Amino acid sequence: MNEASKRPGWSVIFRGILPFLALLSTLLLLPEDLGSPARWALAITAGTLAAWVLEPVPLAATSIPLVFLLAASGAATPDGAASGFGSSATLLLVTGFMMAAALEKTPLARRLTYGFLLRVPLSSSGVLAGLLLALAALAFFVPSTVVRAVALLPVVVVIAEAFVRRGSANGAKRLLLGLAFGATLGGIAVLPAAVVNVLAVDLVVGSGGERITYLGWLALTWPVEVLAFAALWGGLVLLFPVHNEESLSREAVYDRLADLGPVTASERRLAGILVFTALLWVLEPVTGWHPSVPAFLAVALMTVSPFRVVSWEEVLGISWGSIFLFGASLSLAFALRDTGAAAWIGEGLLGTGAADLARVGAVAGVLVVAGIMLVYQLAFAGSTPAAATLLPVLLAGSGSLGLPAGAVGVTVALAGLATFVLPSQAMSNLVTYETGMYSSRDLLRVGLLLTALFLIILGVTSLLWWHPLGFLG
Repeated sequence: MNEASKRPGWSVIFRGILPFLALLSTLLLLPEDLGSPARWALAITAGTLAAWVLEPVPLAATSIPLVFLLAASGAATPDGAASGFGSSATLLLVTGFMMAAALEKTPLARRLTYGFLLRVPLSSSGVLAGLLLALAALAFFVPSTVVRAVALLPVVVVIAEAFVRRGSANGAKRLLLGLAFGATLGGIAVLPAAVVNVLAVDLVVGSGGERITYLGWLALTWPVEVLAFAALWGGLVLLFPVHNEESLSREAVYDRLADLGPVTASERRLAGILVFTALLWVLEPVTGWHPSVPAFLAVALMTVSPFRVVSWEEVLGISWGSIFLFGASLSLAFALRDTGAAAWIGEGLLGTGAADLARVGAVAGVLVVAGIMLVYQLAFAGSTPAAATLLPVLLAGSGSLGLPAGAVGVTVALAGLATFVLPSQAMSNLVTYETGMYSSRDLLRVGLLLTALFLIILGVTSLLWWHPLGFLG
């Protein structure tokens, strides 16, 4: 390869310049009386959002200049610019990836899935139901949406290919899309099952709101998860009809299960550690531990205790790029909050319109917050950076919306899990899309329906569940 071919093209150079232009123009346009730290925080946010959308460099690589700019500009102290990397939410992400790495070393997740499939009809609609049940169960023990998808992908691909051989391409599409969406929706009701949930709770607490515990989150959100899974199953069955479909043979599923061999001692130890960790999460009101603390203990038990499942070296091969991106996003969120930039922009964006909305009712406020997040996150490869930058603004304007901070945080987190429209919205979408068994048009068709249904589910839940519980103030 010659030197000329290594040089970035004009398109990359142009996309690299635009984020800096966005930063400088925002800095010049903001009023002087806002204060230098807040102006710089907003300017850096504008430049970062442009970089995330245009991607002149990999998303994770933007974390390095972002931290530098926060510290060098005075938008944050040096410690503050790096504070996102030491936050409890970031540590949960790290330990969650490590737990997932241990899970991938054993066939435990696949064994669980086959067990569910043996208890449902083996038509594509029945297998889809079993798959969604398995994903919902895994969410209680595996704090990573993408790992839940990756762990079950080999099983789902084998079954989907079997339906294709039987002439049921739509049956295969049901399963792959069910895996993509079910992996994220499984994180709705379990606080540590999706890092965006923990991020939302931490930002709510940082803004002066009350902490929502594991059981508190479960009590608030279980109706959303149940209805969302029902909508997912119904939507996929409706939009991908099958005719005279030949069901899978139960013997074939037994054979696949037998191929995994007998349950090993390491699988038993891993299952015990996961159950023990889930129990500690449930006991959060008693222990007072952040969800990251039991996750740290789980990693220690899996790697360096007599119950060891994998070696320490084996859990280090995790997605460090995702961790850098998450930590830097959180540092930016803290800077927006601490400089008053979030309050200023929240008042400007919501202002009178939010006050009018508050008079309509809290349910309308929930729908508007969800709608803003659903649209805003379309520009990002993942809901976490979207939530990190949007939530401080919405929390600052929660009073104008007539909603408590907790309701805003929960709504943003739940909307962040409704990643139905684009392959790039969630890693679970990408890994299933890359199998080639469904098209982006298939994703968009079902995604638009599920997004509309998700908004209806949030509205119904806020009216009939959150409002009677007093959660909406």
